[in-house]
Amino acid sequence: MKTKSQIIVGVSISVIITLTTILCTILKEEGVSSAFTTSMQNNIQINSANLFEKGTRQNPISFGETFIFESYDSAAGNIKLQLEISRMWWGTTVTNYFEQQNIFYEQLPEDEIYLMLDFRVLLLEAENQAQFNINYNDFIFRSNEEIMPQRFDTPDIALRGEMNIGDISQGMVSGIMRINGEANFITYAPIDEPNAKEVWFEPFKF
Repeated sequence: MKTKSQIIVGVSISVIITLTTILCTILKEEGVSSAFTTSMQNNIQINSANLFEKGTRQNPISFGETFIFESYDSAAGNIKLQLEISRMWWGTTVTNYFEQQNIFYEQLPEDEIYLMLDFRVLLLEAENQAQFNINYNDFIFRSNEEIMPQRFDTPDIALRGEMNIGDISQGMVSGIMRINGEANFITYAPIDEPNAKEVWFEPFKF
């Protein structure tokens, strides 16, 4: 749950971004170069993101960026994980792979594509001796706030594993993204672990 201070900061940043957009529109109408106004908007968005905790919706993890965070697992207790998207494939590359491996998939609308990401997970710390389980189902594909459905069978190389401290698990997380300009995210949010930390990824922007 967000604190009052987090809500105030979020609202304040939204107001700043809105006012900046209006100012840039006025400057463009007055003949100021679009390169300057675009740079101004980008700088405001970057600086605003830095005010939020890394791994949140407002400041998500990018492709190739290693992220270390603390979370909770009902078996292993308090844990510390390192997550990274090491490789990505999308579009016809993914559907060609599905066809070669005889994996069922549905044809998507023109504004959607299949996406496969190679996730690398390292268990750094665990409170208990019990094994920590990582699974591709722990990751949710989102277009803005909408959760995207899974319209394909799970590949054999999907991410899954039982981990002890120091173990590395690597595998594919697959899903659907929209390419119509909406913000696309992937969240690490284990369904059966309500106390686990939710981590937001933004692999790329269209």
